[in-house]
Amino acid sequence: MVHAFHSKLFVLRVIQKGAEEFVQVIQNQTNLRLLDNTWDVKYEYKMGDYVVDSINEFAQTQGVRMIAMVPHRHSLPERWFMGSNTREMLFEANLPLLLLPEHT
Repeated sequence: MVHAFHSKLFVLRVIQKGAEEFVQVIQNQTNLRLLDNTWDVKYEYKMGDYVVDSINEFAQTQGVRMIAMVPHRHSLPERWFMGSNTREMLFEANLPLLLLPEHT
């Protein structure tokens, strides 16, 4: 879709925990760059306690017109205590939401 519509792709990661998550995010950037180096990709990192609000705020300030998310599988205790950011986005997204399958 990025190539077909000549779009800019923002890869946003809302950082909630600490530096170890930030290191993991930087290491994962390379995978996207290997797919297609003609894409206009911009990596953004936003500190925030509430992921859904942070995504909606970022989309509004950057003029984003669609949000794509990759839902991740969570263990049962994670689902009980943490909830699902993807599920919350289904109800609170201010824009169209595209859910992509997780690469296994």
